Amino acid sequence: MTSERKEPVMLWVVHCLDRTDTGQRRARLRPAHSAHLLDPLIRPVLVGPLLDATDEPVGSLLVLEADGREHLDAWLAEDPFTTGGVWRATVVHGFTPSTKTPLPTRP
Repeated sequence: MTSERKEPVMLWVVHCLDRTDTGQRRARLRPAHSAHLLDPLIRPVLVGPLLDATDEPVGSLLVLEADGREHLDAWLAEDPFTTGGVWRATVVHGFTPSTKTPLPTRP
């Protein structure tokens, strides 16, 4: 059975800020968070921690490809950093890379 897409696959930028004093929790949940990035609902394009002036993680930046906002929101709701209370704020924006971007673009 094939399902029709309601929205085209597109890129999303997800900017997440951590709660205060979650360094140990983040480290404990990192393997599960990394495994969650392999979920077929999304495709990671660029992911990594946001760092403060002392190189300590203060959040995450994710550029993800997903079939639509509904799929992305479902994936984010199940991310271990969400369910484990690491992220205190998450902002999502659709994203279209410039034709001059150094990253590979989809055909």
